Parts: sequence; structure tokens; C-alpha cells
Amino acid sequence: MDFRALIGELGRDGGVAIESTDLLAAQVHKMGGEKSKAAPIYNYRKRPRPVSVPLGRITTSPAEVLHELGGATTFFVRSPFSDIARNWAHVRYCSALTWSDGWLALSAEAEDVVYHHKVMQSEQLGIGFGLVAARKVLQKLYPRWHFDVIDADAALVAGQVSGVRATSGRRAGKQRPDYFLVGTHSMGGSVQSKIWVLECKGTHASGPYHIEQLAKACVQVETVEIGTAPPPALMVATKLAANRITTYVLDPPGEDELWSGAEEEFDEVINESATEVDLPIRTPDLDEMAARRGTWNDHGEEPAGEESADEEVVSRDPEEALPPSDDELLEGPPVISISDGRRPWFLRLLTRSSAASALLYAGDPATAALYATRRQQGLPDVDQMSLFGTDLDRGADAVRTDFELAGGLTFRGIRYSMSLPDGRRLVIDRGIESGLDALLRDGQLGRYLRAAGAVRGRWLGVQSGTGVLADVSSVGSNGTALRISLLDGG
Repeated sequence: MDFRALIGELGRDGGVAIESTDLLAAQVHKMGGEKSKAAPIYNYRKRPRPVSVPLGRITTSPAEVLHELGGATTFFVRSPFSDIARNWAHVRYCSALTWSDGWLALSAEAEDVVYHHKVMQSEQLGIGFGLVAARKVLQKLYPRWHFDVIDADAALVAGQVSGVRATSGRRAGKQRPDYFLVGTHSMGGSVQSKIWVLECKGTHASGPYHIEQLAKACVQVETVEIGTAPPPALMVATKLAANRITTYVLDPPGEDELWSGAEEEFDEVINESATEVDLPIRTPDLDEMAARRGTWNDHGEEPAGEESADEEVVSRDPEEALPPSDDELLEGPPVISISDGRRPWFLRLLTRSSAASALLYAGDPATAALYATRRQQGLPDVDQMSLFGTDLDRGADAVRTDFELAGGLTFRGIRYSMSLPDGRRLVIDRGIESGLDALLRDGQLGRYLRAAGAVRGRWLGVQSGTGVLADVSSVGSNGTALRISLLDGG
């Protein structure tokens, strides 16, 4: 394998096709209706609709996709191998993507894997492309906003909300959305905050499996309520193919403002420790699910385009069947309710989780622990072991590092180095911009959130160091960076 060409191609931009139409929404609606005949749980779903901004095609690079995937899957897990595991996406899928007539596409190596590996590959790459697509949509909707990604299970299950813990089994996990996207905007001394729910899917199938995946997502994004209504949602299904990558995006309605107030008040809210609370969790009965059917649009009618949604969309994928047993066919999904009075608490929980995730990605669990709850810290009165160490869990080939990218940006983080068959070394640097790192170490979370978005804007390219044969980098909206390099041996 030509490793130099491989690394260079990771930074090469390519197109990704975006489909978001009335017909797609109608097909997903029809699939949900068909599945609800055998499983009434599908009656408890959001009405799909296309996104309200034109896309058609977006441009990204494999490095950006891998960076989004690596950051989003930075789990709050205490393990001697946890930091090494954060490199998994970067290494395993380095050669998964290629180009076809200007489009990003699945490589021959990625196509030539057995079924069970394809399931994992489609799930993981679906997350990466789903996050890229979601950010493009939100950038068009809110061009001056900064959005952070928070794993929904990390926020609701990993010990932070004790009331959710009882529903953390396979069924509840399959029926929750993947991520929260929390946006902040500061202007004139005031701060606004918005929240979106995101569900990502991926498939290698050439048929209409993405229709079924999006029908399932319509239920999953309905399972979190803030105040009296679910927040807005984005649902993204990515079809991985050898000719091009296509993402299908739907945008169900919802209330979007999470919190607003003065900048000083915002900082005061998020700088408090994230306490644990018991959130009410309910299971909608058949009457409520039937009533929800009338909320799919203003008049309870079929959506526009239904008459054109006659394409065969019968399910052939048991993994996308929501109810895992016959006993649950008549039950709705577990719905987590966050009252209006707890909006400041939820904002605090999500922003602090986002900061902890960025620090963990940069290999700094000790500072990340400052933003953890008592349960995550494994304190004596909490029945859960610590999710954070006192220092970096790393192997012999990992070291602390500072690295520089173009634009004078310096990042503090962790470097992993591994030998290649040709005698050279593959090096992965992960870090957070040094100024943002200093803010988080000093507990200035509000200033971090207001400054993080500008770091990506200052990033212009890659600063090659001495001895580097090829390298590629990506900078995220949270101020973290990924650099993959090929170095001479020694």
C-alpha cells in the first residue's frame, strides 16, 4: 500500500450528495404507517419533512469525517484502553473512502469486508457523515452560531441523570436519539442557546433500507421532551456506495430555544457543578399514540406527496425493527421529560459534557473530570466506578505533545505513533487549541464556548514539521484538532 498517497488523499475534498425532498418525507411517512399496523409504537413518531435550506451537494474530506466520528464517539469510559480506543475510527477507516468523478465514495477495501464488519462500518461512517451533514444544515440556518455535539447516552445514561439509569437496557437504548446539538450565540452582552436532536444511520444496501432507517428515527427523536414539546430534530441516513456517498436528511418540526439571557447569567448557570436529578420517564399508552397520529400535520391529513410515495419500501432489515419482543408491541417508547424549570440545569449538563468530551479527545481526563458529575467521578456515595483517571491512560507509544497547524494555531494533546511495514511511522495527533485548553483548565467554560468557533475559522491548512513526508489535518467547531502524519522511521 502507498501510505504516502493514502495520507495525502485523506485531506482531499469531495462531494457528498444530499437528498431532502417532499417525496422522501412521504416515503418515510408511508413506511412508518405500514410498520405501525404490526407495531403501534410507530404511531408515536414525528412527521418527517425536508430541510428548509437548499443543499443538493456538500463538500467534505475523509479527514473531516473521521474527526467528527472520533470526537462523537469519545465515550466517558474508564478503562486502561480508553484513550487508545479513541484512535480506532482514525486508523480503521483511513482507507475506507475514495473518489469517483468528484464524489466521495466507498473504497474497494471497504466494500470487500464481511457482513458483520459492514454493519459496524455503516454505523460508524453513518455517524461521521451524519454529523458533517447536520453541521452544514445548521450553518445555513444559523450562520453565526456555534454548535457542540453531545452523545445522548453520555448526557442521559452515563450516571448523570439517575432517573434514566433504570431504562438503560437494550430497548431504551435503541429508542433514544444518538446526539444532542447545542448551539450558542453571543451578541451585545446576551447569549442565546438552541438545542437540536440528531439521529444518524448508515447502510451499504442498494435498496430502500434508508427509508426504514428514517422511519425508525422518527420515533427515536420523539423520545426527549423539553417543556411540553420535543426539540427540533435532524435525521440523517447515509448510503455508502462505490459510485458515491449519498445522505438523506429530514427535519421534523419542534421548539428550538433552550435558554437565553445576559452573558454573565449564562456563565453563572453553566459554571455550577452539574447535579443529578430524577427525570420523569413515561411510556405512552395506545390512546396517546393514536392521538399523536393527528399531530403529523395541522389537520391530521396525509402529507403532500403521499400519492407519489408508491416505491416499494418493505423492510428486509431486522436490525431496524424497534420492538424487540411481542410484549412491547403495544407499548410506546420511554419518553424522557425535562420541565421548563430545568432548562438551565439541562444547559449546564450539556455544555459541561461537551467540554469534558473535548478534553478527553485531547487526552486529558484529569481536566475533563472537573466538568464531571459526582457519579462520573466515582465518589464514595455514588454506586458507579470512576469514568476518569488522574492522568492519561496510554501505551508506550503515546506521549503528550504540542503541535502546530497553519494560521499560528497550537494544540495541546496526545500523540500516538505506530510502525508501518515499510519502516516509516503513522502518527496521530489529537489535541485542543492551547488558548481554549487554558480557559477550560481555569474553569472559564463560557469564554471557551464563545471562543471555540473562531478557531476553525482561523485554520487555513497544515503546517508540516521537520521530517514529515505527508500529513493531513482537521479542526472541529469545538476547537479540537486531528492530524494524521507519515514520518520517516527512527
